[in-house]
Amino acid sequence: MAALQHFNAGTVVEWKLKSKPGVVGNIFQFVFWAFKPCIDGFAHCRPVISIDGTYVYEVYDIKLLITVGMDANGSIFPLAFATAANESTETWGLFLTYLRQHVIKDRMGICVISDRNAGILSNMWDLHGWQPPFAHHRYCLRHLKANF
Repeated sequence: MAALQHFNAGTVVEWKLKSKPGVVGNIFQFVFWAFKPCIDGFAHCRPVISIDGTYVYEVYDIKLLITVGMDANGSIFPLAFATAANESTETWGLFLTYLRQHVIKDRMGICVISDRNAGILSNMWDLHGWQPPFAHHRYCLRHLKANF
C-alpha cells in the first residue's frame, strides 16, 4: 500500500489493525484504498454507485469489498476497494464511512445499489450521510431475481 501511495500521489489508504495479548505486532482486520484519479473522476460520473463484496479464493480467506460508478460513456468506473477478514456490519460500516469521507464527500442525491446484505442495510440507516437527501438505497435486481 505504501508503494501505491508513493507512485499514485493522493491515493487514500485506511487501515484497521487489532492487537491481541501475547501476540507481537498487530493482526490485520481491514484495509480500504481509493486511487486519486478515481476520487477526482467521481465528480464527473453519474450519481449512481454499486457496492458489493466477494470472496478471494485460493491462498487467502478474505473478502474484497468494491464500489463502482458509471461514467458519462456508460462505462464502469472503479471508485474504491477494501479487503477484510469478513463481510460484517463492522467492515461494511468502515467501508461506507471511508467511501463517504474520501470519495463521495459532500455530493448529495447518490443512488446506492446493493444486494440485501445485513451489514450494508444496517449501515445505510445508521451512518451519517447515507440517508435521504444525501443517498437513496435501492436493491440490485439481479440479486433479487437470483434469490427469488
